[in-house]
Amino acid sequence: AEPDYDNANLIIMWGANPLDSHRPGEGAAYPQSQQVLARARRRGAKIVAVDPFRTPTVRLAHDWIRLNPGTDLALLLAMIHVIIAEDLFDGEFISTWVEGFDALREHVRENTPEWASSITGVPSDQITALAREYATTRPAAIRDGNGLDMHTDVVAATQALGILTVITG
Repeated sequence: AEPDYDNANLIIMWGANPLDSHRPGEGAAYPQSQQVLARARRRGAKIVAVDPFRTPTVRLAHDWIRLNPGTDLALLLAMIHVIIAEDLFDGEFISTWVEGFDALREHVRENTPEWASSITGVPSDQITALAREYATTRPAAIRDGNGLDMHTDVVAATQALGILTVITG
């Protein structure tokens, strides 16, 4: 499954550089997939790139979250922390579909943007702003890539990305 780029008002490219590389199915979901981000940007969608490296996708993005390599999990946990602490989560969706939300709230209690900043190198105010923007922009999409997947904490980071998506409905 590919994100719905054509309808998203916010597109986060997390460790993904689709202007230079593709994953199977991307071309089937979006013919001329290298043009989809430029098309989204032209219609007014905001593009954020989360990547340690200045890629062609980063150059197209409005904002660049330049984190230290392999620190994605800390950034994700801090974003979840902000969304929960500021009640930006989708309570109706969570009450219907999610189990263990109270345990999640407790788990990320200490994962503040300040904590994550010391690990990721991303300023805490930038982490907070990204979490708020993702939680309040409808519809929003995250496209993960190999930059997220190629680290020792890949399972936990992928789970945290899924949790981020779920708690915002």
